[in-house]
Amino acid sequence: MRIWRRAACTAVLAAAAVVALDAAELQQRTVEAFDRYIAATETRMEGERADLARFLWIDWLADDRRSEYDTRLAAGEVVIERLRTRDADGDVDCAIYHLGDPNPRLCHP
Repeated sequence: MRIWRRAACTAVLAAAAVVALDAAELQQRTVEAFDRYIAATETRMEGERADLARFLWIDWLADDRRSEYDTRLAAGEVVIERLRTRDADGDVDCAIYHLGDPNPRLCHP
């Protein structure tokens, strides 16, 4: 029985290695989209760092949304919102996902 268990574990690890090797191949359009995402994000961050009056994410919200979130945070809620990176052409469709995400999606031009 131990031999079968070892054989099964070896087969699973070998299959996982093959999947990992296949996932490591990047297409040129993915690299270009990621580079666009990085450039747009760095541009956004430079603008944010230049504004010394605002520091936290909530400081950048419109007054009505900031007031709503202030109330929720004061009540002990956790507020989560997806940040979007935009450039002159609009949203840059690029996201970094953790390993194990059931619906992984990387950069798409």
